[in-house]
Amino acid sequence: MPLALRFGLVLLLAAPGALSSASGGEQWPVLIQRGNQAYRANQLAEAEKFFQAALDVLGTSSEDSQRRAVTLDCLGAMNYYQRRYTAAESRYRQALAIWETVPDAGAGLATVLYNLATLYRLEHLYSKSGLLFQRALLIREKVFGESSTEVADTLNELGVVFEAEGRSGEAEVLYLKSLAILEQWFGPGGGELAKPLNNIGRLYIILGRSRDAEDLLRRALRQSEAQSGANAVQAGPALNNLGCIYFAQRRAPEAEDAFRRALSIYEAAFGPLDPQVAQILRNYADLLRHTGRKREAAKFETRARAIAQISASSDPSRFIVDVHALRASAKSR
Repeated sequence: MPLALRFGLVLLLAAPGALSSASGGEQWPVLIQRGNQAYRANQLAEAEKFFQAALDVLGTSSEDSQRRAVTLDCLGAMNYYQRRYTAAESRYRQALAIWETVPDAGAGLATVLYNLATLYRLEHLYSKSGLLFQRALLIREKVFGESSTEVADTLNELGVVFEAEGRSGEAEVLYLKSLAILEQWFGPGGGELAKPLNNIGRLYIILGRSRDAEDLLRRALRQSEAQSGANAVQAGPALNNLGCIYFAQRRAPEAEDAFRRALSIYEAAFGPLDPQVAQILRNYADLLRHTGRKREAAKFETRARAIAQISASSDPSRFIVDVHALRASAKSR
């Protein structure tokens, strides 16, 4: 069964009861289950140990070959979250090589294509990423149906690639298709809609469609808060991006409240050194400078520079609006 991971990755885990005949006996499903439990507890190193142990008990049968692919994908995900991207790519490529030899691999092949595409997008290898997401999309349409949540998710992630490549029109089409599918499943008020709503809102800000963007982002914020609470991580992007709109409209108190909340959420969820924390600090500092609070602004700018010097590249799927770049773009139009 598919297990959604942070930032969009997916693990494909088999049902433990169906695996006891493997050459690894009952060890493999137990180890996979323990790895999954460790992952859920955010114990990534421990999870990796269990997944590696699961890999080590496998034999050479065709059934074990597919289990090997599943386990390699799990290990790739753990490497990804530990920012060991070279190791993650190696694991994913090994899993992909196995799945591509399996007739009608279906969901397993789609999962590793999706995860490898996510890694390539993080590394800004957009051409490679886009091709893999497109392959995963075709498979998921066939396996799950064109109106499935799996297809909606893949459309959204491919849209992020197109947006990063400057293909705004194509990105908008994919985001809207993703949103339409999710509305069929969860209704117009479902919290699951927050991701495409945020992405469309961000895109519209960049395109200068602030009124449309504000409506979408307010909707995303309401639905995130209703589903997961006021401090849910899903609310962070909408708050930052709304702050940028309010700043541009000279609604300074509302902008400051939005930036402050977004900063608190991102720091709690991802730590004080996350690249998006640095972006919110820069946005907040820009607001403070324009409201005459230069000393406070300087402190935030210093923090943002320190983070930029040590933080890894940011995943485009987590991009939030840069208020300084937005203002510069607005002046050029």
